[in-house]
Amino acid sequence: MTEIQRLSFGPFVKGLNEGLQGGIPVGSWAMLFGNPGSYKTLHALAFALEGLRQKERVVYVSTEQDWKNLKTQIASLGWDYKAYETHLTLKALENKDFGAFDLIWIDLDSLRYLAWKLNRLIEEKKEGGRRKRYFWYYNPQLLTFAIILGLEGVGAVERKDSSISIEQVDRIRIKDGYYGNKYSLVKVNKNVMVRVIIDSISVLFTSMWSVAGRILTDMKVKLETPLYTFLLTSQVSKSSEEELGSQIGHIVDGRVRLWNELDKGSGRVTGWIAKMRLTDHSRILHDVRITGGESKLIEWTPLTQ
Repeated sequence: MTEIQRLSFGPFVKGLNEGLQGGIPVGSWAMLFGNPGSYKTLHALAFALEGLRQKERVVYVSTEQDWKNLKTQIASLGWDYKAYETHLTLKALENKDFGAFDLIWIDLDSLRYLAWKLNRLIEEKKEGGRRKRYFWYYNPQLLTFAIILGLEGVGAVERKDSSISIEQVDRIRIKDGYYGNKYSLVKVNKNVMVRVIIDSISVLFTSMWSVAGRILTDMKVKLETPLYTFLLTSQVSKSSEEELGSQIGHIVDGRVRLWNELDKGSGRVTGWIAKMRLTDHSRILHDVRITGGESKLIEWTPLTQ
């Protein structure tokens, strides 16, 4: 029987790793979903920092917070980490060390810089005085390409043309480089394992929830390889209380549900592993709390029947 390699949330989270038989299977796309205040971002940060502890590379995408705010949040939890890190900007792409970083932060400013660059390229090539395309902050293609640049920043891939072009946005597919397709626009370093966090992905679907499944599938087609493990967070739909975006729960390999609610006059978060492929995971509800003093811990405790 083939042993499955798993990536844990490390010592920052107690109880969840055990419920996942040790962690998320390498190469999976897993989803943390829940309402505001249910510790989704804290779990995502824990997963990222454990990757750094294990000498893996990390690309952290935040579509809701500035990267410096996230670093402040990590410090407030008492979580220490050491990493050669940078914020993805057009200037960072010109850094001689781009490709040697441990951690790449991508936030809305990163996406704004990249959108500006791509829109300038489109403006230069417009035909008949009309612009045929326009990239905005939450464009799925833009986010996908930003992640590819993040993967380049941590040395996981190398674009064959270091300049940015619309052709790259449209055509780069990591698998082509992974399997040595001679027409691939990237080379893949098979010695580099990466954790990619997208916190949150639901902002892509706020006006396109009915085609969310197609959007996520397109992202997987371009980004998926056995080397990269994706952890996504998502808000929930008010109507269904499921992750925001039609059909994405069927497409991801794992789903962890977190829910924040009032219980006898105080806030309470419950957690449940709804799905994890290749895993005989826990199927019971857990009480999820932040415990500890200067150094905090996310503690999953099974609820008694």
